[in-house]
Amino acid sequence: MSNEACIFLTSNEFLEALELLKNMRVTIFSYDDISQYLKENKNSYTKITLKNLEQILKILFEIGLLGNLKSINKKNNNTPYFKYKDDCEMNKNEKFSIHFGIRHHLNLSLD
Repeated sequence: MSNEACIFLTSNEFLEALELLKNMRVTIFSYDDISQYLKENKNSYTKITLKNLEQILKILFEIGLLGNLKSINKKNNNTPYFKYKDDCEMNKNEKFSIHFGIRHHLNLSLD
C-alpha cells in the first residue's frame, strides 16, 4: 500500500498521514473531526495542513486505506464502501472508515 501511495505522496507525507490517523485514535470520523484534530495539533504535523488535508484524504481513499460510510436504512446502520471494490468517489460529507486491514498496524480497535 505504501508503494501505491508514494505515486501520489512523498513517503514522509504518507507516514505522517498514517500517524495522523493513528493519533486520532478512532476508526470512524467525519471530515470536521479530522480537520479539528489537525487544527488542534498542527505543530505535530509538518506535511499535512488544513490546506492539503482534503487532497491527502482523497489519496488515502483512492488506495483503499479509507472508505466512506453510507447509511443503508433508518436504523442508522452504516456500511463502509471503498474505491477498490465499489468504484466510487470519496464523499467528504459522509463519515470515513479506516480499512479493517490497516487498523491493527495503527493500534486501533478492530470493531
